[in-house]
Amino acid sequence: MFVFILTKASLESIPKKLWNHPAVQKWAKVRRKHPSKMILDQTLHFSAIRQLEDYQNRGRVDILHRALLTILDSKLNKKGYIKAIVIHTTQDKYYIVNPEARLPRHYFRFLGIMEDLLQKGKIETPEGKTLIGQANSIEDVTKKHNIAYTICLETKGKHKRIAEVIPKQPQGNIGIIVGALPHGDIPQKFLETANEIISIGTEPLTTSYVLCRTIIELEQILGI
Repeated sequence: MFVFILTKASLESIPKKLWNHPAVQKWAKVRRKHPSKMILDQTLHFSAIRQLEDYQNRGRVDILHRALLTILDSKLNKKGYIKAIVIHTTQDKYYIVNPEARLPRHYFRFLGIMEDLLQKGKIETPEGKTLIGQANSIEDVTKKHNIAYTICLETKGKHKRIAEVIPKQPQGNIGIIVGALPHGDIPQKFLETANEIISIGTEPLTTSYVLCRTIIELEQILGI
């Protein structure tokens, strides 16, 4: 089975230094929420985000939304080959998405779910089933989900196909690391955990494209 790890996802509450910015105040009134309970979003708060360090990579929750839907909608997932989806945020927090979760397709409803996640630390069904939980570190993720072999998709990696590096008979689950950020590199600590670092292109590619290519190739390998 596979564990998808989405690194450096832009998922954070609005920083305190931006609470009084007009763009933030405007949406706080519309949403009827205090800024501390809202997610930083580049589309809604762009003029405010420009005050932050590394602002190009902040507030891109849309990348995470598309990535999660791409994985959850896949035949790979519907046939039961995905063990979990890990969200690693720019704030170095880890959230574990149950592959059976049905996330909202409407972006603003998705923002609402993510705001609840940041406030509560988990998302549960009315029956108490955990849809999104937490982990402490990449080591914790590896242990909890029995990841025995990890493949990282990175532009600077060796130009290979998944089929060339995937083990035939892994002793546990296989981790697939993909960056969920618009610019920059995958953090070093994730590269160090990878057994293979490969690239599917010489130029930067979007998270959604990398996921689509990877998932399709895995489905072809499995014959599903």
